[in-house]
Amino acid sequence: MRISLFLNDEDYVQYNIFYQFNTPQGKRTILIGKLLTPIVSLLFVLFFYLKDFPAYLILIEIFILSGISVWGWLTYEGKIKRRIHRQVEDLKKQGKLPYDAEATLDLSNEMIMDYTPSKTIRIEWSDVRAIWTNEIYIFVMIGAVQAIIIPRRCLNGMDYDVIQFLSSRSQRTPAVCKL
Repeated sequence: MRISLFLNDEDYVQYNIFYQFNTPQGKRTILIGKLLTPIVSLLFVLFFYLKDFPAYLILIEIFILSGISVWGWLTYEGKIKRRIHRQVEDLKKQGKLPYDAEATLDLSNEMIMDYTPSKTIRIEWSDVRAIWTNEIYIFVMIGAVQAIIIPRRCLNGMDYDVIQFLSSRSQRTPAVCKL
């Protein structure tokens, strides 16, 4: 089965967003980031309490820092998405985007061959760690952070066949991911 891929910056951005929100490493990073503000706020309250500040000042501080913590918790995921967009823009300006805009995947019974203008990569089916899908992409994870990005728009309606073939050859059950 041969698939012609045409990737753009948004595909790479969406993969990075997928990685942050669906992998254990990404989820852990998000949790730490969300917990950091409340923990620092609690330390400030404790500091003011130990320094015998008046109770009304400590209550005002608790109120303000609680608001900041809730706001930080609710907006953290949006901040991550904006940061990813900025990082991809910076990589683009530097000419260091880590993907090729055009590629051809050759899915055979023995392996996956990834042909790009700059390189050819042979991927054994045993190297496939996971398959993630959503309504826009299929991500074939071949390393801790490396994946083959397959936009469904490049499959010409063969989505189901491609997912079934990937699943049967890699012996991995596709999982649904959020973006």
